[in-house]
Amino acid sequence: RALAWCLDLDLLRLGSEPEVFQLHGDNLRREYSHLSDQDWVRASADFRAKAMSQPKIFMHEQFKPAELRARANLANALVKDWIQLGYFDDSLV
Repeated sequence: RALAWCLDLDLLRLGSEPEVFQLHGDNLRREYSHLSDQDWVRASADFRAKAMSQPKIFMHEQFKPAELRARANLANALVKDWIQLGYFDDSLV
């Protein structure tokens, strides 16, 4: 139970305002600067798709209010990733 609480706290930034979510993503990108842009986008898309595939992102009820915002942030970022990876033509979005 304590581990789930720590994971929820760590993932809580997924449910932040879109600008804060973007800033966090930019900070993570700098942290993983050893990856090529293509590898970074692929890894990001993989994480976001896995997170979105879960029935719940947050395990504790206290974090339930952040669930919708987290899913919206992840979905928006995932579409951008897929465009960069060539899965979508950006004129369709």
